[in-house]
Amino acid sequence: MNKVETFANSCAETVPLDHQPGRVYFLSCDAPDFPIKIGFATGMTARKSSHQTSLPYDVVILAEMVGTRRTERGLLRHFKKQRLRGEWFRRHPELMEVIARVNDGKPPFPPNLELQQHIDAVRARWHMM
Repeated sequence: MNKVETFANSCAETVPLDHQPGRVYFLSCDAPDFPIKIGFATGMTARKSSHQTSLPYDVVILAEMVGTRRTERGLLRHFKKQRLRGEWFRRHPELMEVIARVNDGKPPFPPNLELQQHIDAVRARWHMM
């Protein structure tokens, strides 16, 4: 292990699991109306392979974005009415819209302008801009 890897590993040990960076992904199978899984992984290749062994059709990553377990949990909560079981969800228009936004490089939800104005005001007050 080189110095960079050693440093990265020591940093990862001090960061709470909820905040460790990884990829939030939307996964499904190449089959009509197959449910969508919202998940989190630090290694997408291994995660995709693990799903492929347990699913009957070819696995397709519909979208992925940088995020944390906290990001994933927020999405799971947001789509709870479409939940089938665990992290699997019905194909719902809003979920498909979020996937399209992520694929376009945008955040999953449109920005809340009121919240952003509040954040900007706090940053300005604390000279964080």
